[in-house]
Amino acid sequence: KDIQELVTKKLGDSQELVFKLTRSIAEKDKKNALKEYLELLTYNVEPLGIIGLLESQLRIILQIKLLEDRNMTNKEIASMLQEKEFRVKKTKELVALYSMKEIKELIIKLSNIDLKIKTTETDPNTEIELFIINL
Repeated sequence: KDIQELVTKKLGDSQELVFKLTRSIAEKDKKNALKEYLELLTYNVEPLGIIGLLESQLRIILQIKLLEDRNMTNKEIASMLQEKEFRVKKTKELVALYSMKEIKELIIKLSNIDLKIKTTETDPNTEIELFIINL
């Protein structure tokens, strides 16, 4: 058990990797997206957890994009979304990489994958890898 704790990476350390994965998806960089997905698995994050993290990141991007269009400052956006201003600033780096349509389509695709994994015998890793390959 002690060895497992030493070898297993901490979930909190994976947040930057989720950000990188989201960026790779936005840039349609399939090679890096797959690499980052596989690395996330080494953090003992379940595939459904990764889908949830991606959906959450995409929702934040969508919300920031909508609020940014209203000419709100980072501080105002952070306050409205109850997020840290640093996260808003960091996430804005990704906002420009997505159109509103792309964000919505990715959220829907991830939701459909989530449902398929939960309601069928499909392999979660295969579904996520296909999602990345078909960007």
